[in-house]
Amino acid sequence: MSEQVSRASIVRLSRREFLTAAAAIGFGTLAITHSTPACADIVNTDFSKLPPYGNGTLPEGVRSRQIANVNGLTVHILEAGYETPGRPAVLLMHGFPELAYSWRKVMLPLATAGYHVIATDQRGYGRTIGWDDSYDADPDPFRILNMTRDAIGLIYALGYRSLAMVAGHDAGAPVASWCALVRPDIFRSITIMSSPFEGAPVLPFDTANGAPMPRPGVTDDELDANLAKLNPPRKYYQNYQRTRGANDDMLHAPQGLRAFFRTNNLCTHSNQGFHAAESRRHAFIVFE
Repeated sequence: MSEQVSRASIVRLSRREFLTAAAAIGFGTLAITHSTPACADIVNTDFSKLPPYGNGTLPEGVRSRQIANVNGLTVHILEAGYETPGRPAVLLMHGFPELAYSWRKVMLPLATAGYHVIATDQRGYGRTIGWDDSYDADPDPFRILNMTRDAIGLIYALGYRSLAMVAGHDAGAPVASWCALVRPDIFRSITIMSSPFEGAPVLPFDTANGAPMPRPGVTDDELDANLAKLNPPRKYYQNYQRTRGANDDMLHAPQGLRAFFRTNNLCTHSNQGFHAAESRRHAFIVFE
């Protein structure tokens, strides 16, 4: 985290420094965006000034490299099973707060089974560069269909027209799911973990003949309001994580970054930040 911040006159860790240094220890965070106009702050970090990816903890047989010209990005990937040309390929897509590094322990077994295994730092994470990291950045590049295009651009750059499998965990699961939904010719099979896919959005059908409109889904704000009525009150974690203050909480967590991520899902947020002692009484996530 010793790299100088890109914004002159700010003497503290930038969002980008947090992301890139986190890549060395196996953590990452998604860029939180907002729909208001912004001045572009395109990430273009000099990784020669940072420790090796994984800080020396990558298993032997897993390599790290960057792939340029992928839908406007330079994408960082980990690879296993790359030594033998012509193998069927598998793409692994991480969740939040994770990186390609999160897949390191399953990459060699998949390679041993005969696959070229590719794990990517997705847009907004780790050592993938070329995206706008300002809080008020245009959110369009982070829309799920554009992240699907990121995946297609990456595998095309690596010389593949199709994959044996795409796998997604957590926030990577919906990206993997949409990949398989919109381009089944490329993503021939799929495995998703932790985040079930509900399918394509329900659209009105046969309404001209009197069919009812589909029931609208619950919004994040409605969910938050309902959770706040519980005793003790709950908060929907995604509503918190998209706030401007969430980034500073992560950058300056008094208990340290590692402890912050491990208590995040079970802690409440107050003006003083997260408090692990409250984790027994509050929870963020509720599933219907």
